[in-house]
Amino acid sequence: MSKRKVEFFLFDIFIAILKIKEATKKFNSSQELLYSFLEWDTTIREFEIMGEASKFLIREKLLPKEYQIIVDFRTLITHKYFGMD
Repeated sequence: MSKRKVEFFLFDIFIAILKIKEATKKFNSSQELLYSFLEWDTTIREFEIMGEASKFLIREKLLPKEYQIIVDFRTLITHKYFGMD
């Protein structure tokens, strides 16, 4: 187990959600977001953070396996980024 307290992983997810909401609130579509580099990069990074925190929480059996989809999405945007459409 990580020496980091579990509460911090939960906090990371909460803060990431708030940052995504803030970064994307002015857009009406994902296509608009795609062309705004700063907000796009912010959103992608926060999804990565959510995926990493979720991976830890699943491994420690603090989140159910159904949340693996968050981890899988993080893997997709991190390692297969240029293959995404």
